[in-house]
Parts: sequence; structure tokens; C-alpha cells
Amino acid sequence: MTEHKALVVDVSPLWELQYTGIANVVYEVTKRLLEESRFSEVIFTVFHYIVDVSLIRESVASKNGGILRPLFEDVSQLRRPWELISECESASALYLHVRPTERHYGAEGQLYYDFSFLGMPEAHHPDTVEYHSKDLVRQINGNDHIFVISHAVARDLEFYFSFPTECTHVVPLGVHLDDATAIAFGDAVAGRGCEPYFACVGTIEPRKNVRIILAWLSNHREVLDTYRFVFAGRDAWGEGFQELIASYGLEQEVLTRRIVHLGYVSDRQKTALMMGAVGVIYPSLFEGFGLPVLEAMGLEVPVVASCSSSIPEVLGPEGNYFDPYDLSSFDSAMRRAMSEHGSAEARHKLQRMKARLDYFNYDRCYEELIRPFL
Repeated sequence: MTEHKALVVDVSPLWELQYTGIANVVYEVTKRLLEESRFSEVIFTVFHYIVDVSLIRESVASKNGGILRPLFEDVSQLRRPWELISECESASALYLHVRPTERHYGAEGQLYYDFSFLGMPEAHHPDTVEYHSKDLVRQINGNDHIFVISHAVARDLEFYFSFPTECTHVVPLGVHLDDATAIAFGDAVAGRGCEPYFACVGTIEPRKNVRIILAWLSNHREVLDTYRFVFAGRDAWGEGFQELIASYGLEQEVLTRRIVHLGYVSDRQKTALMMGAVGVIYPSLFEGFGLPVLEAMGLEVPVVASCSSSIPEVLGPEGNYFDPYDLSSFDSAMRRAMSEHGSAEARHKLQRMKARLDYFNYDRCYEELIRPFL
């Protein structure tokens, strides 16, 4: 049997206490790496320090990075892989987050989720822009391979940098649905009436653009007589949800529970929330992919989404799209979604949406990520 190289994989997003977005992607890749046998060794790092595989397994099992945090109270006890691997030329490295500026291995690759911090810096915290922009050109040019999660990100990579297109790999993400919860929820509500509501899933920050929903509701409060609007996602940065509510004068609608903010929800809660919704609203200004859109598609729930960046690439022609900067465009998309609800045409659209899921698969994503290093 041919001996393969060691693979060093930085899984820093597993540090998060609550796995959303990028952390969920790294979680899916790490699950598969933990079962990988085609490399002589897989070495896991967090912030480029070696972390024992048992701690990585525990973090993945609990979907919580709390067990990793005490390690970084004294990093003098931690080691960098290149300090211990005597022949780094025989090892490869895959960075699922920010990479070191210097090269250390025979082959190196990095996964990029988006470049919105360049194209839309005003929608990010200044610290985020600074962190991801520092030595960026040097980091990119240090890679033999760059992986991107959508063709939209690939176009941005080509636009901003001169990285060779033949070394760019598009690795679309997959969808992980809690099928047991979906089945249990379906059984529990079967035959029961349910007050209709729209769900919006995503952190509360400027880029996610929940403002457009609240602005529309402040102008069309009569919609709340028929539908509740349920927001799921923690306050991230910028104005918090309650501040946004106050800025649009919607405090009474929150008090009467016509508008509900759940904060962070677990995967099980998110699945149940989406399944019961009339539709999922995804108003983001910019996405590298748009996982909640894919999740809604898998649950056969209509999607009202911005026609921005990668979202049409994921959702396809069956979504109700709007311009995320145009309130009248959002109004038209919402009116279409409400008028289509329960119709035969809506059911056919949902079936066509679900058929697109075959293309989005984490097993395929994983194989594309590691193939250049085998």
C-alpha cells in the first residue's frame, strides 16, 4: 500500500460556542476528516496550534467549542505543526479559516467563504475587515489551491486577485437536515391548524439586512393581522434587534407577539421553525453561499430571497426574488409569496426546488477539498 502524506487541517471555527454559518461548514468537514484513512496522519490545529484529536472529537460530538477554550489560556504549552514535523515538504495543509502568511508545507490550500469584507466593508465590523484583509494578497499567493463555496465567490477571487483559475476549485456546500425532528414535527402538527407565519433565519447584523423586513412591516402593519414574523438569530454586531424594532416603531407588535425574536436556536429548533413557516425570508445583502436557503429548499418551504451574490446560484429559478435595497421590490416579492401560498403552482415550484438538492452534497464537497492532497 502506498504511504500517503500527512494532512494538517486548521479547524479554528470549531472554537465557537454556537455553531452557525462557517462553523457548521467546518463541523461537516471535520466529521469526515475524523474518519479519514487515506492519509498517514491527519493533524488538527486551531489558530494553527496542534489540538489533540480527542478534543476535536468532543467538540464535534457536542457542536460546541467550549472544551477548546482553556487550551488558549497559556499557548506556551501548545505547538505549531511545523515545529514538530521534521519533513514538512512531505506534508500538506488545508486551511478552513485564515492561513499563516508563511508557507510551511509541500502543498497548501485554503477554503474561502466570501470576499464581502472587500466589496462591502460597510456591512462588517471594522475589526473583521482588518482581520481578513491583513496580508491578504500574500496569503492568497501562498496557496497551491484555493477552494470557494460558489461560482459567485470564484468570480470575486478572479476580480480581486490574479490567482490562477486552473487552481481554483468550486466546492458547493451541502445541506444537513435534522430528519428526525422534521418527521416528529410533521407528525405533531398533522391535521392541526397553525397560525401562519414567516421565518427569517440569520444573525442580526447589517449584512443580513433584517431592516428591509421591519421597514416593510412598519408601512404595512395590516399584514401582521394575518401573519406573524419570527426572527431566529443572535445579535452579532451593530444595532441589536430591539434597537431596530424601536427605530421602526414596532414595539407594540413585539409586545403582542406579532413579531417574535427567538435569538439563537439549535438545529432542531431551526428545522421545526422552518417546517411550520409559510415561507422563509432571506434578505441578505451579500452571501458566499446562503445555507438557510438550501435548508428551506430541503424542507420544501417557499423562499423569499434577495437576488444578491450567490443566492440565485443556490435557489435557482423557483425563488421569489427582490432587490435587497428596494422596498417596493421586497413588497412585490412578499405579495407574490402570500398569493401563491397553498396553490398547486407553489407545490410544483417546491418540488422543483427540492430536486436541486442532489447537486448540494457535503460528501462531494469533502472529496473535492481533499482530492488535491491525496
